[in-house]
Amino acid sequence: MNLQNLSLLTAAKSKLSEAKKQYDQMVENKQLELSRHLKEISQRNDQAINHIKRKYELENMEIVNKEKEKADKAIAEIEAKCGQKIEECKEEQRQQLMRIQDEHTLLVTQMKQEHDKRQASLIAEHNEQLKRTQLQAENELREKTMFMRNDHEAQIKALRCELEDECQKLEEELHLQKSKEDRQRALLQLQWKVMSDKPKEDQEVNSKQVDLCFNLFVCVCLQMDAIFANFHVGIPLVVWFDILHLSFGRHSWGNEKTFLVYLNVLL
Repeated sequence: MNLQNLSLLTAAKSKLSEAKKQYDQMVENKQLELSRHLKEISQRNDQAINHIKRKYELENMEIVNKEKEKADKAIAEIEAKCGQKIEECKEEQRQQLMRIQDEHTLLVTQMKQEHDKRQASLIAEHNEQLKRTQLQAENELREKTMFMRNDHEAQIKALRCELEDECQKLEEELHLQKSKEDRQRALLQLQWKVMSDKPKEDQEVNSKQVDLCFNLFVCVCLQMDAIFANFHVGIPLVVWFDILHLSFGRHSWGNEKTFLVYLNVLL
């Protein structure tokens, strides 16, 4: 639109210039014609020529002013149209920018809502899967715990029964062994009493019987030690020495050191 207005202005100016040239050419022709007549009417027509000249100048000035007014008016109209067009373009661009911004905001909102929805779905799915996994793990742990508890209770029950049977058996053996020891102790005390009542020469003869009784006592002690070993309990040698002193008397074997040496050799 600006180029069209400029082209119109340029055309108007070119027309004005062409008209001026034509008018100048006509004036020049008239001047030539008048110059030929000047020789005839020289002074007589000076005033008329001057009047015509002034008139021409006035007309020319009026024409120029009119053309200038037309040009100014055309330029003003063109500028107004250009300004209006520029304002319309600015308003259109502003409206278009607002539409683009609204579309962008709407698109961002939709994308955010879709993202939030997808994220919530993933979180819910993950929580559900986690609950299933926890429930499965709890069930497996409960089953394993129940199985281990039952197995442990069965093992404890079996061990308790076995231990009770073994304790009962050991108690019976210990009671039987105690009865045997009581009988042997009574027999040994009786033999020792008989030997103490005999003369010294008879004691040397019966020393072999004492050794035999001692060997028998050692065998009994070994059996008792084996029985107590099942209970992981050891019997010190000093205890055996006290038992022997109770059975035979302290003066028969001398001091405790001699008895320990002799008992270690036998064991």
